[in-house]
Amino acid sequence: MRKIQSLVRVWYPLLISIVIIIISSTLHYQFKDHLISLQIKELHLHANYINSFIQTPLSSEQLNSAIKQLHTENMHINQLIILGKDNYIYHCMDKSLSQTDCSKKINADELKYYDEAIMANNNPNKIGYQVKLKKTSDSVIKKNLHFTKNFKQFYLFLTISYNNITNSLAEIDLLLIIFSIIIIIIVVLSNYSIYFLLIKPVKQITSSLSNFYKEGLETRLNYSNIEEIAKLQYELNRVASEIQKQMDELEFRRDQVVTIIRNMSEGVIILNEELRIMIFNDGLFTLLKTNPEFYNRVIEGRFYYEVIRNNSINELIEQSYTEKKRLTKNIQPIGLDNVVLEVICIPISHKEGMVILISNITEQYKLIEIKKSFVENASHEFKTPISIIKGYIETLLKTDDIPLENQKAFLEKILRNADRLNNLIKDLITLNKLDESKNYFKTEQVNITDAIENCLDILSLKAEAKGITLKNTISQEKIEIMGNPELFETIFFNLIDNGITYTEMNGVVSVHYERKNNSIHFMIRDNGIGISSEHRERIFERFYRIDEGRSRKSGGTGLGLSIVKHAVTFHNGNIICEENPTGFGTQFQIIFPDKILLEEKYKEYEYQEEEEYVE
Repeated sequence: MRKIQSLVRVWYPLLISIVIIIISSTLHYQFKDHLISLQIKELHLHANYINSFIQTPLSSEQLNSAIKQLHTENMHINQLIILGKDNYIYHCMDKSLSQTDCSKKINADELKYYDEAIMANNNPNKIGYQVKLKKTSDSVIKKNLHFTKNFKQFYLFLTISYNNITNSLAEIDLLLIIFSIIIIIIVVLSNYSIYFLLIKPVKQITSSLSNFYKEGLETRLNYSNIEEIAKLQYELNRVASEIQKQMDELEFRRDQVVTIIRNMSEGVIILNEELRIMIFNDGLFTLLKTNPEFYNRVIEGRFYYEVIRNNSINELIEQSYTEKKRLTKNIQPIGLDNVVLEVICIPISHKEGMVILISNITEQYKLIEIKKSFVENASHEFKTPISIIKGYIETLLKTDDIPLENQKAFLEKILRNADRLNNLIKDLITLNKLDESKNYFKTEQVNITDAIENCLDILSLKAEAKGITLKNTISQEKIEIMGNPELFETIFFNLIDNGITYTEMNGVVSVHYERKNNSIHFMIRDNGIGISSEHRERIFERFYRIDEGRSRKSGGTGLGLSIVKHAVTFHNGNIICEENPTGFGTQFQIIFPDKILLEEKYKEYEYQEEEEYVE
């Protein structure tokens, strides 16, 4: 594909020059033929003129007079020969106008005009001519025009120099050369003018358009003096402005998307049509427990399987790409215990490529398992007392002669299991409120010392029945914490009650208090049977019991410690089960933030609640 610049500046002038040369050469030969034709016509006229003298008996004086007349008319005849049809030369004259002695009879083959004579015989006008070369005594080659006229009784041969034709052609050639040079100069100048007026602005336009990719679309074209090109430049500048606006908006949107992707906790990978990584975020490496420094942070452009070293994930990506449909799968990576990842592969429909989302659903997975276990445990907990109640009621209905004392015992058991169901339902409602309705429990300044004293008073009779001593080492100072009084009493009541339940006769259950590092610590200790280390982390799970038989015998629902855990968490605290540091038994340590911290926390919480309400 040729450049228009080279066409205008080189090829078009060269082509026009070649055309002019061809035309000049053609004109040269045409003029040559025309000059010869003119010369032949003049010779023909002169031959007829001479013939007018030869028709009568011609003397040498008459012939000389005719030749002189021809010379006077600028007809420079070098030689004249009159040859009769009997092949006898009657007259022979040279350019000096002197008659030579050539009166003799010759053979036709000896005549140097033989070829012209044959042409004259065959020509309708009875003329013949040829241009021939003649070598002079000084070795100079000259051209002569030999003319022959076939008359009735003789041949007239005339010879003239070819120089006059050559000179005329030289003058014509000079004029043609001058004309050609002028035309070529005009063409070159006009082409250069066209280049500067048209091609150069177009070249500037293409150069500016090519620089758009390097310098951006902010560059604008300078307007030309030509109206049509100026309109084109104006439209290109307008289009560039519109494209720049769209590019800026797309770049802004892209930065937004990339920023969101980079800061997502989920792992995100966007693959191109070759399944090479285009965009990724650090959440991917966090979830897969890999270090991006291993790849020198050069992730973009790599194939997905170079970064994701997990066969299950890679197989899912390959399947989704092959089938062109969205696939989701929960995967437990090898080497990552108790971790469940949800991998979603989404093919891009309008273009080859994929979006891969990887999220950690371990907590959701555990929650599902917990809910599943909770339903099973709750069903089991409800089933036992209901079965007992149903059995005793059926016995009472079907048996008529049950003694009154046995009936009373049956009814007491029915009542005890009904109370157990009631307590179970009550505890489940409390847990549900703690899980789903945090704003259900109103907060206020609570005196913890009073709450602990109330719990000790209520449980004192149960402790006395077992000979257990209840100790409160907390001083009478006022310890106030922002929270819910009902939940605080639930926390301490359950922990002290458990201590009494699982402590042998004549044991001790004590409550202690201290401040550490902007936090308040409460310790409930007992010297009972204790809890082994493998059970300490699970005792706060719902319906979890260390000893099923003893727990049910004590009337517990299996939800007490779970309620305690949720209530402590509601107050932004923490609870720890550990060995009693003073001896045998167990210690539950409850840690709350200090009063000031709690006040600030709950002010922030109430402010957020108000915002949500307004929204």
